Amino acid sequence: MLDGMFSEEQVKQLETAASVHLAQSNIEFSILQAEQDIIHVEVAQNATRSGKYATEATLIKRAHEVFDKVLPGIKLEIEPSTHMPSPTSALVMISFCYTQHFRLFDLMLYTCLQPSYLEKYPSFYHSPQFERLKSFVRSHLFEYIVVFVLLMNLIAVIIETTVWQ
Repeated sequence: MLDGMFSEEQVKQLETAASVHLAQSNIEFSILQAEQDIIHVEVAQNATRSGKYATEATLIKRAHEVFDKVLPGIKLEIEPSTHMPSPTSALVMISFCYTQHFRLFDLMLYTCLQPSYLEKYPSFYHSPQFERLKSFVRSHLFEYIVVFVLLMNLIAVIIETTVWQ
């Protein structure tokens, strides 16, 4: 499209610069329309291995990097097209996270269902003193004590981070 308007050298420089962006960031430049002083360019980024994508502002900047050096004085009308992940790739990611969550849950459940280490010593584990300790740990009073200590810790952290800076 640019062959008649610009020299072969300029077209080759544009193609070289565009190929660098294609190889590094999978950014493609498409000339939609070329007039005497104005070139309408679409800049689009396709999927990348890293999963990092350019914003519209970055795509516009990349277009200026390619065209302004080779074609100074030409006005660019740029249409950026950022990459949007497909809904199926989002579902795959959600499915993966869901599966990993349940693997962790299964591991925790398996660990909880294992017999206590102290059960290897039945005379100690079933003694009246230890039974009282187990019932106390299961009681609401123990739960309230733990919650109180955690709240006091939270208050201490808030005070330390806000007051003494």
